[in-house]
Amino acid sequence: ILEKFIGEEDITVAELTAAIRTGTLAGHMVPVLCGTAFKNKGVQPLLDAVIDYLPSPTEVASPVATDPDTGEAVPRPVDASGPFAALAFKVWTDPYAGQLVWLRIYSGTLKTGDTVLNVGRNSKARLGRILKMHADKREEVTQAEAGDIIAAVGLRNTYTGDTLSAPKEAVLLEAMDIPTPVVGIAIEPKDRDADEARGRGDRPDHHRGDGRAAPRDHHRSPAQGV
Repeated sequence: ILEKFIGEEDITVAELTAAIRTGTLAGHMVPVLCGTAFKNKGVQPLLDAVIDYLPSPTEVASPVATDPDTGEAVPRPVDASGPFAALAFKVWTDPYAGQLVWLRIYSGTLKTGDTVLNVGRNSKARLGRILKMHADKREEVTQAEAGDIIAAVGLRNTYTGDTLSAPKEAVLLEAMDIPTPVVGIAIEPKDRDADEARGRGDRPDHHRGDGRAAPRDHHRSPAQGV
């Protein structure tokens, strides 16, 4: 590239992209892009840069998992035909789909209806649906494989940092380092009707312990005193 520049020769976009990618993968440079989340300015060039300059899962060292029984290191190459292993990196309650568990699949293939093992909690769960998320849009698919990032429906009792794997090929992936929250609390609807009402934005009626509606407090006007 430098020789062409000095020789005042034309440099193609493909040549420049390849050179930036080579330097980025070697750790010699860090591409910088300008943009803002406001009105999605610069978001598309950023996504294009991720594809053009950053390594794919097959271009980096294979993840190393841990055998939960022996503590020995177990390589988990990024291979769709290998044993399933994924990391839950986000849990989110969707108003329409319910609890979504975001997974990064490190190895293997996941299909709708599969039973997976939550290794750290030693519990099994059956996968209901697999969704590929596109901002506020959802694309339902029947399977996902190594390298994919998906949202799963039906994985109860799964939390951020949990490892999911094939029941007969249990491994623990490196856990996420999450700071301890100052306050930890979760509010869930008590039943499906309450969940649907929450999704519609309805406000539940306030009731007393005896089942009757509790009286509402009405603010007094200044003329009524305190």
